[in-house]
Amino acid sequence: MSMIKKTVFSLMLLSSMRVFPTDVEKVSKISDSLTLLLGKEEINEAIEKFAAEFNQDQTPLTVICILKGGFVFTADVVRAFTMPTNVQFIRCSSYGTRGTTPGALTINGLEKLSLEGANVLLIDEILDSGQTLHDVYHKILEMNPAKLQTLVLLTKKVENQKFSADYSLFDVEDNFVVGYGIDYKEWFRNLPDIYISRDPKLLD
Repeated sequence: MSMIKKTVFSLMLLSSMRVFPTDVEKVSKISDSLTLLLGKEEINEAIEKFAAEFNQDQTPLTVICILKGGFVFTADVVRAFTMPTNVQFIRCSSYGTRGTTPGALTINGLEKLSLEGANVLLIDEILDSGQTLHDVYHKILEMNPAKLQTLVLLTKKVENQKFSADYSLFDVEDNFVVGYGIDYKEWFRNLPDIYISRDPKLLD
């Protein structure tokens, strides 16, 4: 490697190292500010109650999980099902590393699925504006499933929602939440419970 290339590489590395500690410092402050909203046991009880009702129909089921936030919730839900079930994943993103401000919605993976005549349950972790579920739901309808239902873990209390889920386990205030698969800039997905921040300004 030439001296110029080595210098450029070193500058790029140093630049990235200066950015990273700032992110970690902010994440640490957010972590210290978290307060419990829903515990894992409460979530498990709600899932078991939902599954007891849903399992009354033993028609083979295709579950579609919206990544990334829905992966933990979906894993717990499908393990409570007793009908033959296959699980598919699609990726919908409007936040990413931007944090709490939604951007343009992108949907990937749905085009690979064959859903004609299928019994489908679409799962997402949060219903806020409803735009994501609205868009995905109508795209799936165009694929001619025999039945299409929706399940969300949380429905936020916001005005002018564009969609209403068939099943929602909890109604919550319009706060930014993390944990149980839900992230802030890709952090906190690993937390077993769901939290809100005592200082919402940290999430700006």
